[in-house]
Amino acid sequence: MSNVNELTALEYKVLRMLREDSRRSASELAEGLGVSRATVAKVIRSLR
Repeated sequence: MSNVNELTALEYKVLRMLREDSRRSASELAEGLGVSRATVAKVIRSLR
């Protein structure tokens, strides 16, 4: 069973990209990660 506080690989990648450049838009993050903008938005919401 995984810990609720553990980050998924995608969450970790989003955080890493934002740490490098916090001004990146969800669209830029999505393009860099190869996922949809909606997926990035969901990840960001879940991290709040």
